[in-house]
Amino acid sequence: MRRTRDIAALSLSTLFLLTLGACTEGEEEEGSEAAEGETANADEADTESESESDSGETTTESSETTGGTGCSPVGVPQGDAALSSWLEQGSYLDWQAEGAVHPSSGPHFGGVRTFVDDCLSQSLTAGTTSAVGGASVKELYGDGDEVLGWSVMLKVAEGEGGDSWYWYEIYEGQVYGDGVGITLCTNCHGGGQDFFLTPWPLQ
Repeated sequence: MRRTRDIAALSLSTLFLLTLGACTEGEEEEGSEAAEGETANADEADTESESESDSGETTTESSETTGGTGCSPVGVPQGDAALSSWLEQGSYLDWQAEGAVHPSSGPHFGGVRTFVDDCLSQSLTAGTTSAVGGASVKELYGDGDEVLGWSVMLKVAEGEGGDSWYWYEIYEGQVYGDGVGITLCTNCHGGGQDFFLTPWPLQ
């Protein structure tokens, strides 16, 4: 009888160990599967994040490429004090320019030479109104070969009217215009493309 009980106890112990091993293996497999699932989910999240990032970059690049006219206004200042200093520093000298000084066809004190920034250049070529920030600078020479003043037109608002431009003129220290939509300027320039009178392309 005792031998029978020992055999039964041994059988139960063996069965318990086998069951425990099976449970442990199952838990390990479940843990492994869970870990693999978490890894897969993390990979998917990373992939989605990268896709969103890539998409965002593409959208931004596309927006930068196609938005507006594609020009970058140089930030011409307004007001006599700031603008006269900006002009004296020659901040416009790398713009497109006429090849040489020539007699003015308007009331601009003798010899002149016109410079045009990229924004205004693009609109003149396209036959459209300039983007806000487009600008032109006309050097004023009088009867000599030294710059004695400047005339400036700066696009400050969308639209086709003369009041969409800021006008400025200074000659030999005397300011003749400094403001938006100045009638003295718009009356003369009204016959030009978007109030720009100098022949285009620049000669």
